[in-house]
Amino acid sequence: MAQSPSERHRRLPIRALVTTAGVLVALGLLWITAASLLVIGAARGRTYSDPAAIPARRVGLVLGCSRFLGGGFRNSFFDNRIQAAAQLVRAGKVRYLVVSGDNHVRGYDEPMDMKDSLV
Repeated sequence: MAQSPSERHRRLPIRALVTTAGVLVALGLLWITAASLLVIGAARGRTYSDPAAIPARRVGLVLGCSRFLGGGFRNSFFDNRIQAAAQLVRAGKVRYLVVSGDNHVRGYDEPMDMKDSLV
């Protein structure tokens, strides 16, 4: 049975959208993979598992992170960053810490949460 022109026009945009979405997803995955490989390559030889091997610096940066996850659960990324920063200060590897983070909403202040946890 032959399709009317209006039925063909309805099907073509859907196919085009699905194809375009597939191409965009593939490009996104390619972009993420390339970025990950670049970061891994740049970090090679610059990561440490033993604090004693870390060269001493005057200032260290602690990247922002929420203390809690949705549902009020503790964020292990926050806890691990705070523990690592405190360990570096105690070991004399870092003299000063700069804490970063989001504080654009009243009542939510990542840098202050980090400072309070470190102190």
